[in-house]
Amino acid sequence: MSVLNKNDFEYAGLNSRDDLQAVMGAVTLPSAPAMAEQVTDIPAMYGNQFNGMDYTSRTISIPITIIARGSQDKYNQIMHNLSGLLLSDDPSDNGKEYPLVFGFEPKVTYWGHVTAISDPQFINQGAWDATLTITFVQSDPRATLPQVETPLKNGLNTITVDGTARTEPVIQVVPKRDLKHIGFTLNGGEYGLGPDSDEDQAVAVKPYTQVVNSDVLNTMAEWTNDANAIAQMKTAGKYIYQGEADSNRDTQVLMVKLANGVKQYGTHQPDWYGPGVRFTGMTNSLTNYRVKTRIHHIKHSGTHNGRAMGRVEVLLLDPNGATIGRFGLADSAGGGTPTCYLQITK
Repeated sequence: MSVLNKNDFEYAGLNSRDDLQAVMGAVTLPSAPAMAEQVTDIPAMYGNQFNGMDYTSRTISIPITIIARGSQDKYNQIMHNLSGLLLSDDPSDNGKEYPLVFGFEPKVTYWGHVTAISDPQFINQGAWDATLTITFVQSDPRATLPQVETPLKNGLNTITVDGTARTEPVIQVVPKRDLKHIGFTLNGGEYGLGPDSDEDQAVAVKPYTQVVNSDVLNTMAEWTNDANAIAQMKTAGKYIYQGEADSNRDTQVLMVKLANGVKQYGTHQPDWYGPGVRFTGMTNSLTNYRVKTRIHHIKHSGTHNGRAMGRVEVLLLDPNGATIGRFGLADSAGGGTPTCYLQITK
């Protein structure tokens, strides 16, 4: 977007000076939209019955000057460019409105459409410099100011924005704990989410029921690396489960065991190898469920950093031990960028 000077305007992303090659004149903004009084003439009544006012569109006239510098070719080029950019012959554009911003009030945006481009009036005959007027109409006569975003605090929130017209807020609620009730008033109306009575709040239904608590890995009681248990865990490619895994009580992380300063991956193999463990925490089958996990992939550097060295993944198993979900990170051969993958079966 070009820099908007005070004597420029921008319509649909087009700068008047750089794109339209025109100089904007003095723009007088109308003080109000077109208004029409709605009344009913009732026979034998003194006066008439007032039924309200219609506030319709607002029209902004933008005078511009084309500087052709004595060249008819330059004048023709600017005129073709002007009409081609401001007016569209694409039927899909019909009905669209675009933003208009003036350099003398860059924070105010008017949404509307061009309804007319007047015939040019030459300033000096033979100089090919001309003036004309672009007619811009707003179907909604209001203008908009920059959006104000503010987080809500506990208790009563009063948010004041610039401008003279009423505006409707957009409220986004992102619960961080069990949500029972949130309420707010909007231009005199009261709105709420969730039950608002003490009786209903006491028995509010949680969206999720926690079946398995977060495993803190303190005891490894529900984890096993028994050969029969982990042999059923199928993943892509050739792999060999071997070595040992351990838990860190401070960070609650499950990782390859470190013994005497050496990671216990097991003996060298030509394919992927390392420890695999299985966690059995759910005691019943659920139709809908949500599992949260976190994995950490480390990319080593050094003599062999061009090799595919690290692969870590989480497998989701059905009651029979078959893999129904897979999420992981792995190095690529030849020192390529690590790959992230997600697989889910139906």
